[in-house]
Amino acid sequence: MIIYNADLVDGLITPSENGSLRVLCGRGIVTVLDSKGEKILNFKFKEDPRVERVKVIASKVNVEIDPNSLLCFPDEKERTIEINRVEGKLFEDYVYNLLSKKFHVERQKEQFVSLSKLTGVKYHNRPDFVVNGNVAVEAKVSSVDQGQIRAYSRFFRKGVVAIAFRSSCRVPNGWLYVQNVIKDGNRLFSLIESLLSR
Repeated sequence: MIIYNADLVDGLITPSENGSLRVLCGRGIVTVLDSKGEKILNFKFKEDPRVERVKVIASKVNVEIDPNSLLCFPDEKERTIEINRVEGKLFEDYVYNLLSKKFHVERQKEQFVSLSKLTGVKYHNRPDFVVNGNVAVEAKVSSVDQGQIRAYSRFFRKGVVAIAFRSSCRVPNGWLYVQNVIKDGNRLFSLIESLLSR
């Protein structure tokens, strides 16, 4: 939970060190209090175009998102982290719902026990999904970590990187990537069926 002072500037809640408002925010919760400690009900923060992407994905999984819960963070870095976290979680839910209609899907299946807490080295041992026991699927909303995909390809000769909107990435041999999954989920189905038939 983050607490900071703010003022109303041009109808928008804006962080201000000596502001008369108090903003409490974090993990989907946002509350704005006036100088008397009473809740303010109608408030807005500066818009961010990335929130529109979150709304699109949220509508696909029938989840109601309060844009203010994403826009309330005073620091750009914190706001970006929260938007990416929520967008990634919603997209994973969307891909899981999509795949489980047609395939047997295991979510976050650990391939080996990670000793990262002991060694301090991060291991990628859990693809987002494993379809029918032998095709890994990694759902991405932003940049793709090539090292992560290479690590998964050691355990899964076949896999798909599913990208929510437009992006490109390089994948190892035997792996494919598909973009704009939010607009057309059928392409993801056909790629997975193609990999399963090989």
